[in-house]
Amino acid sequence: MKIFTTVLIFMTAPLVANCQSNNYYTYHDYINKAEIFYFLDNNADSSLYYYRKAFADFKYVFAKDPLIASQIAFYNNKPYEDFLIKGFEVGLRIEHLSEIKLFNPIYIKLKADKSLLAEYKNRRQVYLKSIDFSYRLQMSKEYIADQKDKSKSNYDKLKFDRMGKLLNLIHSNGFPGAKKIGIDDNIMFSEIGKPEFDADSVFKKEGKELKYIRLDEDILSTKFIMVILFHNICAYRELENIVDELIFKGEVHPREIGFLYDNMFVTGKNANFYCKRPDPDAGAFKLNPYWNYLNVDSSEAKVDYLRKNWHIVPLSVDQSKKFYETEFGFKLTFGFWECM
Repeated sequence: MKIFTTVLIFMTAPLVANCQSNNYYTYHDYINKAEIFYFLDNNADSSLYYYRKAFADFKYVFAKDPLIASQIAFYNNKPYEDFLIKGFEVGLRIEHLSEIKLFNPIYIKLKADKSLLAEYKNRRQVYLKSIDFSYRLQMSKEYIADQKDKSKSNYDKLKFDRMGKLLNLIHSNGFPGAKKIGIDDNIMFSEIGKPEFDADSVFKKEGKELKYIRLDEDILSTKFIMVILFHNICAYRELENIVDELIFKGEVHPREIGFLYDNMFVTGKNANFYCKRPDPDAGAFKLNPYWNYLNVDSSEAKVDYLRKNWHIVPLSVDQSKKFYETEFGFKLTFGFWECM
């Protein structure tokens, strides 16, 4: 397809960075500007400009972001293929597009596009080489162990001990998020010749006890670490001293950390705190869509104040994104419990 190839060469050029940055607070500022320009101001051109700037300046990007950019571009009749290709470098698969209603009219065409498939194949190899498969397998085992421990009478102690182990791993190997161990995917181990370690195969070995667990491939993140941390009410406090460094390096998304902060309220007043309780008057981030936040100051002004300090978009952006999902078939919420 010569037309596609010509457009591809032209459009991918801005996404090739000459000098890449390491400060992911800057990355989030670019993405936030992109989201505000589109979802609040309806300015697609300015929005796509900041998406391109973020993807050009940073080698690693959060997989949700190029996918969101591609939807904005497609909906506004602008070239979108370069954003998909950028997504391929961080784990996006063509199959992910089948879950997005907006792409229904072109999904079959995209799956058959030889030029796009060639780009996917090449970028997929780049992605697989970036993953620490050993670390991923280790986190899978920790996730399974945590699931088994939930029914034990000494679960609180087991959670505390596991948190200490995780902190040691984070200090030595980095935070086991998508940047380090990839986004959740049931075929990645098969792609490197080790299908016995694919999540479905590993989970099945656990038998009926854990028959309910599965991998959520549509979250464009990894839930192993987030589930474990979610089960520990003090996880945010345990990470508090290293959060800034983790976000700076792009190893964790600020929304994921905000979700863990909110989790201290979600669990209720009678939860087994072994750390400092949060101040309800200080507010929350409202990053858990399944909680009512009645036990904390969740006024929009307080929420937006906290979010701004943590490089997270205002609440009104999240609300607008929900509207686009409902009315126009976008897919804009990702991560564990849709926190991203």
